[in-house]
Amino acid sequence: MKDVTETLEADYPESDVILCKDLACCLKNDYDRLPKGYVHTFLIRDPRRSISSLCKIHRQLNTPAHMFAPTGGVKQLYDLHNYVTNTLNQKSIIIDAGDLAKEPEKTIRKYCEAVEIPFSESYLNWKPNNIDHWHAIWKDTALKGFFFNAIRSTHFKTLHGRDQDQEMDISDVPHYGQLLIEDALPYYRELFEKRLRP
Repeated sequence: MKDVTETLEADYPESDVILCKDLACCLKNDYDRLPKGYVHTFLIRDPRRSISSLCKIHRQLNTPAHMFAPTGGVKQLYDLHNYVTNTLNQKSIIIDAGDLAKEPEKTIRKYCEAVEIPFSESYLNWKPNNIDHWHAIWKDTALKGFFFNAIRSTHFKTLHGRDQDQEMDISDVPHYGQLLIEDALPYYRELFEKRLRP
């Protein structure tokens, strides 16, 4: 982890912006590992969707249930958000995946405004299969299951008619997944209320 922090904290004079994605659950509440000089953004997704999706992939890969982070990682994200806003005194910047899917341009424009990056239409499109720079472990065929649709995509897929408050059928989610969803929803809903609204 030290080499990752050093890489992120290095000088990049040729770049205007450095973006990095990480998972809050990987920090294990050790916030000393956060790189300095960054504005933190939180991408959230309804756990009825994210945990259902995780369960499906884990079934395909035959991964044991104990490998799931508690609450599917939502509580860790919630705790990190509290640390960033209350201890680091940074403003809350939360994007909900549902908003991003339904209104990608408005959501990205709002995000750029929040982090003071000029908006560009190019942020809405990209080349498919752009994984040459990925570490070999993430290129592995088994792990591509987690990213299969994203790897093949070329733009945000606008989703219509998905109401945030609509009931979602999770009856086909394994019992352990349903318990994770139940534990995660209160944290998600609190973060959702603080999100950037398109």
